Amino acid sequence: GECFLLVWLEMYVVAPAGQLSEPFLAGAGDRATPVRSRKIGFCCSLFVSLLFIVASYVALLALFPLWSEEERWDWSKIDTKQAVFPRNFLFGSATAAHQVEGGTDNNQWAEFEKIPGKIKNGDTHGRSGDHYNLYPQDMKLMKDELHANLYRFSIEWSRIQPSPNVWDEAEIDHYRDMIKTCRENKLEPMVTLFHFTYPTWFAHMGAFEKEENIHYFVEFSRRMFLEYRPLVKLWATMNEPNIVTLIGYTVGVFPPALNNSPLAGEVMKNMAKAHVQAYDYMHFLDTTHFRALTERASIGLVMAVSQFDPVRGPYHPLDRVAAHLKDAAHHSIFDFLATGTFNFYQPGICHVRFTDMSAKGKLDHIGVNYYNNEPVMGVLSPQFGLEIKAVNRSEGLYTDMGWPIYPEGIYRAIKRVSIAHKPIFITENGLADGADTRRGEFIERYVYGVWRAWYEGYDVQGYTYWSFMDNFEWAEGFRPRFGLYHVDYSTLKRTLYEGSKKLIEIIDRSRAADVKQPKSNALSAFGGASLFVCVLAAVFGVVF
Repeated sequence: GECFLLVWLEMYVVAPAGQLSEPFLAGAGDRATPVRSRKIGFCCSLFVSLLFIVASYVALLALFPLWSEEERWDWSKIDTKQAVFPRNFLFGSATAAHQVEGGTDNNQWAEFEKIPGKIKNGDTHGRSGDHYNLYPQDMKLMKDELHANLYRFSIEWSRIQPSPNVWDEAEIDHYRDMIKTCRENKLEPMVTLFHFTYPTWFAHMGAFEKEENIHYFVEFSRRMFLEYRPLVKLWATMNEPNIVTLIGYTVGVFPPALNNSPLAGEVMKNMAKAHVQAYDYMHFLDTTHFRALTERASIGLVMAVSQFDPVRGPYHPLDRVAAHLKDAAHHSIFDFLATGTFNFYQPGICHVRFTDMSAKGKLDHIGVNYYNNEPVMGVLSPQFGLEIKAVNRSEGLYTDMGWPIYPEGIYRAIKRVSIAHKPIFITENGLADGADTRRGEFIERYVYGVWRAWYEGYDVQGYTYWSFMDNFEWAEGFRPRFGLYHVDYSTLKRTLYEGSKKLIEIIDRSRAADVKQPKSNALSAFGGASLFVCVLAAVFGVVF
């Protein structure tokens, strides 16, 4: 290889065209003058350096893969009315106890709301939409007006277990009545055990910051499963443990309002372990205590899924590394359950990593909460090495929360989680739109994105809009209007938003049709481009 390179340089670089050196032509001992040798040496070094740079760049692309590259569809050429699902596809809406029930005063969020400046406008959850008392009429709306067949809601842990050794039987009966009312209205209940709130006594113990506290959540999960399993098939152990951790422990907007990334990594690790232990216990009960039931329980985990797209393009090295690292941290619990390896990394701050192959595959379905993508930029930093910055683009439509409207992203999110090879439910998807000017188009396009993934063969089994009604939106208070129904908080009257009728149209269109899913043509979550990069990187790795 080196001899060939020397001959090539002599013929085409060093010597003028048609004027090869006498020693070269004669094959003499000294093949070049000292000057010519230096030129050849310099060119060799330059050529090898360029090859090394190219090889390093290709290796970087392979070492920091993107799950998918940013897509933009031409909506003027898309007929969203193509989105027709099977009759047994599950359509519905979702809520969380603290956000809609009212009176959940014994959890860590109720305490957090009392701290001045933590909640916009000084709001507290108060009675919210009083879903605790009005759930019968709300479920009737779901059935009769929305034509839904699925309702996802959460059980408020602090109501059930007000202190470590006390179980409130009246509250247990209350949620049993809720589940029965679901069934009476032909709504499949999907029960979430932890949706952002836990009892104050658990918070004061350190909650998920301490591994020794995990057993409290597992015991709560066990008790709820024993109480409600005959009525409930679809379960979610937790809602968005990644958001609880990242927003509560690195950004400080959710309780406990810390900026402590190493602790965030430990909390996320403990929540991952809590899910696995609860999953194991619930499945043990399902196959022993409830073995006479004809259908096995489906126990999943609900994750906030997003894309972190490189602002300056997928081949900009700093932005690509930033996007990869952000994705890995955000989805570390999901990737742990898909691969058996937990990897939470914050550049220059912390790295929490462990492997437990017995955890791989310990979810029966995946709940995807999808709202938006997040463009990111990588910037070299003397403190962190690489600083990851979120960037707001000037173009495009945004929700009242300031989130970009990006329906292509829900299609990409489904592909992202498909690596676990489990059924997929869209457990949250919605927008804050107080003026109700974007809700209809939002629903139409995002549901089309879900349909497109389903049509390509991905195992999507349900879609629940967030939220059934306007609610207490955590640190944002009551200002954001996410509901299918507007709530007048002075009278508690529910009024269907005009834009919400698009969801009813889609449901009715699907019920009237008799469609079947085409044969899968979904190759891989990575896609052909990433596969090509990986193969190319392997070739360069062999050469160098």
